[in-house]
Amino acid sequence: MTLENVTIINAPDRLDHEGENGASPPLGCVRVAYAAKSAGANEYFIDGQHYPTVREVMSKLPEKTQIAGISYNMGSIDQTVALIKGIFDSGIEKILVGGQAVIPTAENFVKSFADSRIIACSGDGEPAIQGLVLGKSLEDIPNLVYFEDGQVRRTPAELTDYEDLNFEGQVNGFDWQSYFEYTQRFFGHNRASAYFTDGCPNRMGEDELSGCSFCTRRRTGSIRSVTPEQAYNHLKFLKEQGAEQININDDTFFASPGLLKGLAEQFEKKGELGLGLHVYARVSELTPQRLDLAQRIGVKSALVGIESGNSHIRKANGKPISDERILEAGRLCKERGISYDGAFIIGMIGETPQTAKDTVSLIRKLAQEGISQNSYADRFIPLPGCLGYHLIQQKLPSNPVLKQKYGNQFTRWDYDWSVLADAQLELNTSITREQAFNNLEEIRKINEASGVKPIIA
Repeated sequence: MTLENVTIINAPDRLDHEGENGASPPLGCVRVAYAAKSAGANEYFIDGQHYPTVREVMSKLPEKTQIAGISYNMGSIDQTVALIKGIFDSGIEKILVGGQAVIPTAENFVKSFADSRIIACSGDGEPAIQGLVLGKSLEDIPNLVYFEDGQVRRTPAELTDYEDLNFEGQVNGFDWQSYFEYTQRFFGHNRASAYFTDGCPNRMGEDELSGCSFCTRRRTGSIRSVTPEQAYNHLKFLKEQGAEQININDDTFFASPGLLKGLAEQFEKKGELGLGLHVYARVSELTPQRLDLAQRIGVKSALVGIESGNSHIRKANGKPISDERILEAGRLCKERGISYDGAFIIGMIGETPQTAKDTVSLIRKLAQEGISQNSYADRFIPLPGCLGYHLIQQKLPSNPVLKQKYGNQFTRWDYDWSVLADAQLELNTSITREQAFNNLEEIRKINEASGVKPIIA
């Protein structure tokens, strides 16, 4: 039996990052909604960022909804529990829960509900939602984890071909203008978002825990991307919608050099778009050749994961880059008018009071030399799927006191992220919570002295 009425919901997030909530659409949710539409469903999309309570989200739920898809993150776990309860009470037949947060905890998630109506998506949501819409048996639908006959079952993984994705398809309930209202308040201009590439070179190895110690990105074994022509056409489409600047939310914009070069060729062939692009990057990728291409297509800023001011801490946490290379990359960006924005984490594995001070010192040096005026900083939050989380799980059994204090948080899907962050400091570092926040405050002051709005999560 086909299930024709599908509503995709981005769960309300109680973490308001500097008032930015509501400005960035959950593009994965929108793509899944369009995938449902392309399979013949009547689709509807609700972004919980724009509604502060679950009650308001539920009031927007179409009455005839048969499948509800929910995406959540660490800041919306409580809201997700309430959403699931409300959806159950409304009599909806299936709930598909997806997103990066659920993937590493999918089996615990399904087991905790032990209800055949609720299903976890363990990979790409497009083939999963299409299978449900078409009425296929769960065992024949890829990327699912579900509860049946008292057991948790998992279906094979299937990756979506990015070249087959439609980024311009209209979805009921989604309108760029509603996001521009938020970006005008936060950025002072119409800013859209795009997503062209999936995958990070640091996560290509067979070891599930290789790469950066804080990364929970699922390992697909490949870097997938749209074609340069698709990327250009989508940027043009966003400009036609009214966008002036665009965040490209790829794990790292430079992960696919062919896409970057091809996109520059598209600009030369079809014309400049006059858009400012803001991208993510790794220090090692910021070479003169790649930055020349980035400059040609209008890249205005690169958010670069530096993470620590101490080279030993960087190496131990999957970022083996030298101070010299960090400074060189920043100078190369500055020469091309590209803002070099460093992202840092206090409380990396092995952090000491001195290494945390080293991070503050590097941020100060970058600011004083005019290399980087914007520094983003946060505590290390060991989410399920990352090395930090794994190490804590290994250490807890031998420490009864800390096991009592933190243990239940490391066996459940509905964890309290702030408790996980405290556990990271206590088990994987030698700095205290007070020291961590003192360092974050120092970083905030450096940003203020540079005349920019401090971005401290």
